[in-house]
Amino acid sequence: MAHQRVGGEGLRTTYAFAPRVSTSTIRDGPTSIVLEFASSGIYRDGQEVRVTQLRFDHVVAYDWNDFEFHRYPSNPKDVELGLIEMVDSPIVAEIRSTERYVGEGLRHFRISFNDHGTYEIVCEKIDISYSSSRAEDLYA
Repeated sequence: MAHQRVGGEGLRTTYAFAPRVSTSTIRDGPTSIVLEFASSGIYRDGQEVRVTQLRFDHVVAYDWNDFEFHRYPSNPKDVELGLIEMVDSPIVAEIRSTERYVGEGLRHFRISFNDHGTYEIVCEKIDISYSSSRAEDLYA
């Protein structure tokens, strides 16, 4: 398996702290996961920073592991401090092999944050948006 970087500004996590994570589910419906993190590089308290928001919709698999343990459910060599998409994911293949998945366009993403951990998300759709905030407000 290999990976490809997801193109776009604010998707590298080299200087980012741990993201703010929220999960929501509609009754008998899809699950969504949102990751928000300061993506401006090096900054100081009180300074406005760019905030990247990654919204994963129709999530069918999700995993987080602490960076200290370096445990990956698939291909541990495919890790970057940024958002990547896994190509020919065995997790996606396994889900499809059950023949119970009825959605379309299933994709596998991985994003790592230094000194925090790695997120693996398998979903149908991702939306990337940006805003600005003071760093201390983002992590309040």
